[in-house]
Amino acid sequence: MSKRIVQLSEKDLGEAVAEAVECGIIKSRDELFITSKLWCSDAHPDRVLPALQNSLSHGGVSDTRSHETLAEIPPSVNQVEMNLLWHQKKLREFCKENNILPSGRQRDILGN
Repeated sequence: MSKRIVQLSEKDLGEAVAEAVECGIIKSRDELFITSKLWCSDAHPDRVLPALQNSLSHGGVSDTRSHETLAEIPPSVNQVEMNLLWHQKKLREFCKENNILPSGRQRDILGN
């Protein structure tokens, strides 16, 4: 099976995963690498795990793992806003110290 990157809403993702399993395209969701976004409004320590559980359940990929188990799974990539004026130096240093790959995107400020 070829690997493709597809961006879907959480609801669309859940439907696509269920259909792919039903059609035999994949055996289970364990064959997938699914990413989601933690909104800034959910970045408070008390909000991270509930936001993750909500994202997983809306995406149809929730499982029976407890919040404690999910908390033990470290992030591998942190996609953040970075640009010529906002380098995110402290965050990049934190990511490096914790073996997290920072991924940044910059809008085309020159209109090119």
